[in-house]
Amino acid sequence: MTHVIASDGERYACDTLVNAAGAWTRTVSEMMGIDIPVYARRRSIFNVSSPARLTNAPLLIDPTGVYFRPEGNTYITGTSPGIDNDPDDLPLDEVDHNIFDEIIWPTLANRVREFEALRVENCWSGYYEYNVFDHNAIIGYHPDIDNCVFANGYSGHGLQQGPATGRGVSELILEGKYTTLDLSSLSWCRVLENRPIVEKNVV
Repeated sequence: MTHVIASDGERYACDTLVNAAGAWTRTVSEMMGIDIPVYARRRSIFNVSSPARLTNAPLLIDPTGVYFRPEGNTYITGTSPGIDNDPDDLPLDEVDHNIFDEIIWPTLANRVREFEALRVENCWSGYYEYNVFDHNAIIGYHPDIDNCVFANGYSGHGLQQGPATGRGVSELILEGKYTTLDLSSLSWCRVLENRPIVEKNVV
């Protein structure tokens, strides 16, 4: 890969390209002839108020996958839809209110009694860059392109793993190898050799 052409036709030369396109990972990868198992999956988030006073609580993930965490005097909550109701590229302007009424609220009320009385203050939807292979990031060079580093497919772990990814990718580019954090288990090899790292806590 020697250059990138922008949508306005401008051409940019590159020595190394980093594909960190998030929910648009698959589109960018297809431009390079690479099939990557990462798709845009909509997740609906709800900001709720409640008589519960758990402002010092950590992020709590119920065994069902419903999670909540304090957000000031309110709470952020959500969950992943069932595997049979999780298509790609759903419109982000359509929040899944059914998942709140049918799954999230009953689960929260069962977990914390005060959550029986709660009120949705705000809600929105966003995309996860969802790795359908094993729900973990794919980081590193693809064997077919020697100057493109991939950093994709975090499946909801992006904020947690972003700093480590940034360090690892910079080491790969500058040093040709990992020098402080060994992220090699997240390489393309496991995908191409069908060796998934099973992630059990997917929310």
